[in-house]
Amino acid sequence: MKCYISNSVFIGNIDPFITGFDMSNPENLDITTHDTWMSVHPVVLAMIAAKGLTVPKGNVSVDSITASSRGYFERMKLFEMLGVDAGIHITELDPSGRFVPLSQIRTADEQSRFITDVIPLLHLQPEQAKAINYVLSELIRNVLEHSGAPNGAIVAA
Repeated sequence: MKCYISNSVFIGNIDPFITGFDMSNPENLDITTHDTWMSVHPVVLAMIAAKGLTVPKGNVSVDSITASSRGYFERMKLFEMLGVDAGIHITELDPSGRFVPLSQIRTADEQSRFITDVIPLLHLQPEQAKAINYVLSELIRNVLEHSGAPNGAIVAA
């Protein structure tokens, strides 16, 4: 498989990313990136991670990332999840209340931990948060119970 991360991949412009994701050769994943800047929605990282977890260990490669925004990919733990050393070194600060890095969910405890980390990002009143908690719980549970995905759910926020 081959994946190119352009300078901007968000929900509103995700189609070229999806259609450009080369699914041939499912034994490998080669990730290439824009050379100066990348602004990417967390769902894109989750998609890349989910596909990367399907290839044999050691069969994921990443080009030499030169974009000034490369630290985002390291901070969101994409390369850690894929078992790749991308040669990016950053100083990590506590993400609490700001974002939730990529996580793999296979159990109810992992699901609860993720939802607990997401809720503060929303800055909602407790009553409002109940609905979001239920929706996230249901979505993740549906992935775990019905997708047949051997690696569970891959999430980030």
